[in-house]
Amino acid sequence: MARLTHIRAGLFAGVVSTTALFGVASLVAGCGDSASARAPITDAATFQVTKRDVRVTVTEKGTLKTANQVLVRPKIPGQAKILSLVDEGTQVAAGDVVCELDRTEIQREVQDLDNKVIALRGEVTAAEAELSIQLSENLSDVRDAALKHHFAQVELERWEKGEREQEMSKREIRVTEAQSELARAKDRFLQMPDLLKEGFVTKEQVEEERIRMVKAENELHLGVLDRDTYKTYTEPKDRDQRQADVRNAEQEVERAKQRAVAREGQRRSAVDRQKSELSNTEGRLKESRTTLENMTIRAPSAGIVLYGDARNPWDERQIKVGETVYAGQPFLTLPDLKDMLVVVAIHEADIARVKPGQKAYVNVESAREVQLEGKVARIAAVAAQQNMRWSDGVKRFNVEVAIEGDLANVKLKPGLSGKVEILLDELKGVLAVPQQAVFAQRGKFHVFRRVGDGAERAPVEIDQGNSQYVVIKSGLSDGDRILLYDPEAGGGAAVADDKAKGGEAPKDGSKEAYKAGANGGGKPAGAGGGERPKSKP
Repeated sequence: MARLTHIRAGLFAGVVSTTALFGVASLVAGCGDSASARAPITDAATFQVTKRDVRVTVTEKGTLKTANQVLVRPKIPGQAKILSLVDEGTQVAAGDVVCELDRTEIQREVQDLDNKVIALRGEVTAAEAELSIQLSENLSDVRDAALKHHFAQVELERWEKGEREQEMSKREIRVTEAQSELARAKDRFLQMPDLLKEGFVTKEQVEEERIRMVKAENELHLGVLDRDTYKTYTEPKDRDQRQADVRNAEQEVERAKQRAVAREGQRRSAVDRQKSELSNTEGRLKESRTTLENMTIRAPSAGIVLYGDARNPWDERQIKVGETVYAGQPFLTLPDLKDMLVVVAIHEADIARVKPGQKAYVNVESAREVQLEGKVARIAAVAAQQNMRWSDGVKRFNVEVAIEGDLANVKLKPGLSGKVEILLDELKGVLAVPQQAVFAQRGKFHVFRRVGDGAERAPVEIDQGNSQYVVIKSGLSDGDRILLYDPEAGGGAAVADDKAKGGEAPKDGSKEAYKAGANGGGKPAGAGGGERPKSKP
C-alpha cells in the first residue's frame, strides 16, 4: 500500500502498480495501438472526470505502544539486558506491558528454528510422497514382472502347440511337394527319347526337361535338409530359449518383490527420521517462542512502578536501561496510557518523503468511530529487520507517529493495530480519476474514454495520488467520461480498492455499477499481475 504514492516511479512503485497498473502482462495480449469497446457501455460503469482536491498520503498499518515502557519480573532462562524502562512512580494497570528485554538472540533463534521447522515439514512431506511413490512403483514393478512371466508361459505354450507344429508342417509339405514334382519331372524326361524319335519334340526341349528334373531333385534335397535341420537344431533351441524365458521371468518376479520390500523399508526409515527431527525441532521452537514472548513483561497488578524488590531495600542492584536482569528477579514496569505512539514500517520507496512533524491520521481497530490525529515523531535511521509478516526482501523503516489530543476517553492499549495515513501533500482542483480506470502498457498509461456508445483509448500522463485517485496531468479534460474497466479484456466494470486507506468509492459510479462490473466477466486493470483488492463500495 505504501507504494501507492509513487506512481511515476514505475509499475511497482505507484498507486497504479498495486492495483490498476500491476497487471501489465494481462493487457499486452489484448491491447493494440488503437481500440474501441465492443460491449454496450452503461453510465453505471463509467466515471465523469472532474476537478477535485486530492490528499497525497502514505498509508500503513502499525502497532500501538506507549511512549514509555518498563520491566517487572522476567520469566526467562538465564539473563537478559533491559532495552526499555518507564520512569519510577508511573501509575499502571494490571496486564499492561511494563518492560521489553533484549530479544535479539532469542528472536534469531526463533527465526532459525522456524525456518528449520518449515524446511523439515517440507522434507517430511517429500519423504511421505516418496514413500507413496515408492509403494506405487513397487506394486507396478511386481505386476510388470508377473505379467512378463505370464507372457513367457503363454509364448512357450503357443510355440509348443502352434508355431512348432506349423513350422514342421511347412517343411513336411515342402518335401512332399518336391517329391511329387521330381516324380513328374522324371516321367516327362523318360518320355522324351520316344517323342524325339517321332519328331514331336526337339533336342532343346529334351534338354529343358532334363534340367527340370535336376532342379526337382535339388529342391527335394534342400527340403529334406531344411526339415532335418529344424528337427535337429532349431526346434530344440527354440524350446530351450522359451523355457529359459519362463524361468527368468519367474525369478524376476521374486527379485521384484525383494526389491520392493527393501525400498519400502528405506523410504519408511527416511520418513521416521524426518518426523523425529521435526518433532524435536518443534519442541525447541515452542520453548524458544515462549521465551521470546516472555521478553515482553506485563504488570501483575495495578499500581505505581517501583524499581527492584520493595521487600529488600538493601538490594543495591540498579534497574535501568542497559542493565542485566535475571530469571525471577523482581522489578515492576507499567505504561503511561496517556502518551501513545503508532509504529509503522514504511517502504523504502516512500521513506524519503516522510518527514518529522508531518501531520498524520490514525484509525484504531478498537475505536473505529474515532479518527485520531498525530504527527511523525521519529524516523528510524536504518532499515528494520525482516520478520514473518513481510519477508519479501524489501527494506522498511520504522516510523513512530505520536498520537495527539486527550486520550482519556479513547480505549487504547499497547499492541493494538492501527492504520496510519501520513499526509504528504494536498492538491487543490486537480483532475483525478479512480485507480481502476488507469491501465499500463509498456511503461505508458492510458484510459478508455467514452465516445458515443463506445470507447477509445486515451493516453494519459499521471502524477501522484492516493489509494483511490490518480492525478491526471494531461490526456483528459474536465467533463470527460471514462470507463472503470478495460473493455478489451472482455467487458464488465472493474471494482474499487477495498484497501483504499479508509476512503470512499468514487461518487460517479454507483454501488450497482461496481457490482455489475465485478459480475460482468471483465478484468480489473490489475488482472494478470495479481488480483486487485476490491474496495468498499
